[in-house]
Amino acid sequence: MKRLLHDLRWAAQNGTVTTLFKLLRERLQLPSFLGERDLGYVNAFEEFLREWEEKISKFPPLAGPEWEDAGKGKKPRKNLREFIYYFRHYLEAGGKIEAPELGERADAVQMMSVHAAKGLEFPVVFLLSVASRRFPATERRAVIEFPDELRKGPLPPKNIHLQEERRLFFVALTRAKDRLYVSSVAAPGKRPSKFIDDLLADRVVEARDIERVAAMSHPHVNVIPIPQSRETNLALIPSSPNQGGIPLPRLRDRNDTGATQQELFGEMAEAAGVHPPIAEWAGREPEIKSGEKLRLSASAIEDYEDCPLKFKFGHYLKIPTGPQAALTFGNIMHRSVRHYFELRAKGEASFEAVKGFYESAWRKTGFEDEYQEQAYKQAGLEQLRAFVEKQESSETLPLSMESSFALDLGEVWLEGRIDQINPLVPHTREDGRAVELVDYKTGKPRSQKDADKSLQLSVYALAAQEQMKLRPVRLTFYCLTNNEPVHTVRTEQDLEAVKTEILTVAGLIRQNHFPAAPGFVCKFCDYQPICPAHEENF
Repeated sequence: MKRLLHDLRWAAQNGTVTTLFKLLRERLQLPSFLGERDLGYVNAFEEFLREWEEKISKFPPLAGPEWEDAGKGKKPRKNLREFIYYFRHYLEAGGKIEAPELGERADAVQMMSVHAAKGLEFPVVFLLSVASRRFPATERRAVIEFPDELRKGPLPPKNIHLQEERRLFFVALTRAKDRLYVSSVAAPGKRPSKFIDDLLADRVVEARDIERVAAMSHPHVNVIPIPQSRETNLALIPSSPNQGGIPLPRLRDRNDTGATQQELFGEMAEAAGVHPPIAEWAGREPEIKSGEKLRLSASAIEDYEDCPLKFKFGHYLKIPTGPQAALTFGNIMHRSVRHYFELRAKGEASFEAVKGFYESAWRKTGFEDEYQEQAYKQAGLEQLRAFVEKQESSETLPLSMESSFALDLGEVWLEGRIDQINPLVPHTREDGRAVELVDYKTGKPRSQKDADKSLQLSVYALAAQEQMKLRPVRLTFYCLTNNEPVHTVRTEQDLEAVKTEILTVAGLIRQNHFPAAPGFVCKFCDYQPICPAHEENF
């Protein structure tokens, strides 16, 4: 074991990351005891490492500070330290390594989005969640609106979103060769999806081609057998017992040939397989070791104050969420700003240099389609151009960028990272450590009220004063969207109040107090589908 650790340590310091991984794979003899599926995951990760090495060969700044410290003209070492720097940013932006396709698909179902199913056909198709606000989905306004004045030709109709959703619904319906099941649910007293109403609008078609099937409250799920004719038939299946939303007629017990109706899944051990106990699962207490300090950040505290259950899902159970365009964009913009100041310290700052870094660091992760991706990308370039032009009039260089801290508050380690610390011109002897703390923001510009009430800025000020021994005279949100700063301050009383707030939240966490707090924030929460407060909607 000592020999293995020695060899791995040497490879980590002197070899490339692929060399290190191959050594680990061979010395542990992974192929000899891993199954085909797990070995596929190992191969996928090894391919990811190889692609990363090719990527930084073409653009060395992706190797991070170690390459920059080595001096201009040096090649990246492609070692473990450089990879960890890259991989940390990759994960923060929501990046994922795609799992390999399984070679054997017997006795399995394929799950996919309607978009992914275009051009494909299957004997039996289950179309799920055709419910109000799910399908058709609620229209979301574009993050960056395209001005109507710049459009060529007539303006799109006001109901363009519904038309697009209807076309998508048609695509879903026509994927089935023999049998189609449409699952719908509606709360008592509320209308079902508009598309369900449309399907039932023609009484002749309903009587001939559609059969409505109720999900039973007992552990058997009864369905209709696939008919012998080549016509596609439709069964509408409410997703929850006692919540059909559509009046259900008496089900036929026999088909046209007189055969007894069969059960699709046979006998089930219990109904929980159909209706999982979400509330019971979400109520399980996380393991919080007695006497162990909690590790909290400003964002974690804000998540708890928005909804304790959201905090539990994200920070304790660590349930991953899907990549998001705004997070990917924000990460790339932050890295580009940091790169600008690194170039400026060397006297090499220019928009073209920043643009080159921005384009090489760009990733497609999280964007819904190419249109959204290009809109974000172009907006980012315009914001960086304005940022560089504005910074040219300033001669101030930051004291530090992305300064991490871990402040001991007794029961809590308060952690975070300050985007930028700028020196301020001292007016008195006591002002020698006076600084400005800057947090860069993308998206909607922050208001003065946002800055004055920001927990994040308060936490930064507390860490700068108590751990870094600086005087945070000015706190700034710098909004890249409009390239305007918003300044605020914090008094000693404000910082004491923040300490109290943090310790209060920590106390509630130690008591395993994680109730759901349904409200406006639910609209933007990734955990809605597994939240007991919204269980009836699914």
